[in-house]
Amino acid sequence: VDKKVGVFGKNQRSLEVAFSLGWFTPHITLFTQDMFDVTPQFRERLEDHGYELVEEPIDKFIGANHQMTGVKLMNGSVVKLEAGLISMGSQYHSGYLSGIDIQRQGENLVTDRMCRTSHPRIFAIGDLKVGLNQVVIAAADGASAATGIWQDIRREKGVKPQVDKMDSPLPLVS
Repeated sequence: VDKKVGVFGKNQRSLEVAFSLGWFTPHITLFTQDMFDVTPQFRERLEDHGYELVEEPIDKFIGANHQMTGVKLMNGSVVKLEAGLISMGSQYHSGYLSGIDIQRQGENLVTDRMCRTSHPRIFAIGDLKVGLNQVVIAAADGASAATGIWQDIRREKGVKPQVDKMDSPLPLVS
């Protein structure tokens, strides 16, 4: 909490994590290493939050006793840090849905609480949908989607009729 944190990304999207980190510290510096361009809108968001953007390539990480103290840039300057987060971002594999009319927010699919999209037969989980991008969240999303699918089937097909135990093809064990 309140530490000087560096976020090291491979693209603009991977730097989005800085806005979540803002709950823990206002002292955030984002590093692009001059590997990608940052849009004017993103720069404005960073400025609005008071985050620094460093585009100069990094020469080396600095620290002692397994504790980060900063990064030295190729131009010789040093940015002091107390912690760092390498954010690789996500790669979305939703191209196969491009011909389907489905509600999106950016690259993500919009879902309800059961992970149902605006298309009645498509559910989305994990980083494919709007929300947090952690594995544990994706697993929970899978359980929600399975429940949603089961509910849809029950709604469509009705409640499974009860089988009279006397008419059961299976032998009863007593």
